[in-house]
Amino acid sequence: FVAAATATLAGAAFWCWQTGAIGQPPAGPAWTGDLVRCLSSCAALSQEAQDHLIGIAERGAGKRKSPWRLPKEVCGSTRRRCDVLPEAFCGGMQCQVNSSGGIGGWLPLKTAFVPPLSDPEAVRRGEHALSEHVRCATRCASQDYLTVHVGRAPTKDLAKLAAARLVECGVVHLAGGAWADGALARLAVAVGNLLALPLEEQLSLKKADLRANRTEIFVPLEDDLPDPRTESLVTATVAEYVGEPFALDYMSVLNARAGIAGTQDLHPDVPFFPRTSLSVHTLLEDMTEAMGPTLFCPCTHSVTQWEEMPLGSNATEAIALASALRSGIRATGSASEKRCLGSAYVPHRLTAGLVTIYDGALLHAGLANTANIDRVVLNVNFASPPGYEHVRNYTAGDPERVQLETARWRARSSI
Repeated sequence: FVAAATATLAGAAFWCWQTGAIGQPPAGPAWTGDLVRCLSSCAALSQEAQDHLIGIAERGAGKRKSPWRLPKEVCGSTRRRCDVLPEAFCGGMQCQVNSSGGIGGWLPLKTAFVPPLSDPEAVRRGEHALSEHVRCATRCASQDYLTVHVGRAPTKDLAKLAAARLVECGVVHLAGGAWADGALARLAVAVGNLLALPLEEQLSLKKADLRANRTEIFVPLEDDLPDPRTESLVTATVAEYVGEPFALDYMSVLNARAGIAGTQDLHPDVPFFPRTSLSVHTLLEDMTEAMGPTLFCPCTHSVTQWEEMPLGSNATEAIALASALRSGIRATGSASEKRCLGSAYVPHRLTAGLVTIYDGALLHAGLANTANIDRVVLNVNFASPPGYEHVRNYTAGDPERVQLETARWRARSSI
């Protein structure tokens, strides 16, 4: 019943786009209304203006990777939509929100030297979707709501509930033993051994650069260490959520050092597409809010649940809003002020062994560690579909041994 209810809430935005249901004006800053009107002007472009715009988009995509198009190497391996460039590009070019909440001037297009008149119905749908996003963020900014407790219920049922939270909120906590028996204990010993290595050897396993003075060290593969893809509530949740095969990307230890790690800017781990990258953070000791936990902007991994929609005009509007709104939140939001659009979520106290799974498309930021103890987290990252880990290439530019150990983990996990 709970899982079904959660799935119903997660589909609320989808229903609104399909029906055009009327809601209250969006709760939020003034720029959100300006953004919706700008996007509705994009939707009102003539065919000639649209063709002109797509030509610009394709030329740009030919020169560099587009955030709105998955590479061909993985696009053929997924049933999910992997190209939203036509839907998202106008908003990305014409409706960019700056840090003060302003939207830049309209760039002239063929037959659209000025913004076309907005469609009132499109504006209404956009405003309602914004209101639904704010409601979603409010529901999901609760530690109790986000926590699934491991008990006597079958793993399959717990995985469905946890996956439903991921669909809706973009993040979920698993409390009470989510890894396979003995797996976490062996991994924790490996982390302790890693952190005890001489500094020179740690440097050979360290990421070249990480936001706000955090340290990331990659775990060397040892024969007795468990495969993170071994059957557990963690992998069952990931499988239920992505709905397709997935692969191990990498294994690392994240350390927000006491008095050194600062507050990061709001960011996603991947540019746009949900379900392509999932991070699994496992606490190795109790954590308080002073230790710099991760702040999440709930529901920003998808915003409008666009990936659940069939092709059509409503999906086009939903994709455009999801992309532009995420950019607007990044521009105007603040992790240090705990400001997203709607509620931000920061866990207050978490216990050792708790697992947090979040979608890499979700906007988030690590907070400053003002305590007198480091915050050490085991980080396992999964990619979907298999092959995305190579396209993303997270370890590019890192030391040779980082890439070697990552390749060894992947190779053993894929057997």
